[in-house]
Amino acid sequence: MNKITKMRRTNQKATRFYRKHGYMVFIKPHTRWNKDIFNLFDGIIIGNGTAKLVQIKSNQFARTKEIEDFAKKYNVPCEIIVFKDGEKEPRIKSYL
Repeated sequence: MNKITKMRRTNQKATRFYRKHGYMVFIKPHTRWNKDIFNLFDGIIIGNGTAKLVQIKSNQFARTKEIEDFAKKYNVPCEIIVFKDGEKEPRIKSYL
């Protein structure tokens, strides 16, 4: 499977997961010229009285220091959600 197909599949899993937990989900479409929100995040989730910036990954956490620094600097809740191959539930790290 190529990386674009895997990214789309992982984004769909994240969308289903967050909607199941009562969030509205916006995943920014990736294009050749326009990729992440603030060069760090794949989407925004809104629900439970809050909005969070989300980085979606498959198999490993990445750039945790940059995301943690962003959350502290701008006082914005952020999450990294990771879907590991073969695991049913994702791993989530929340900041702020």
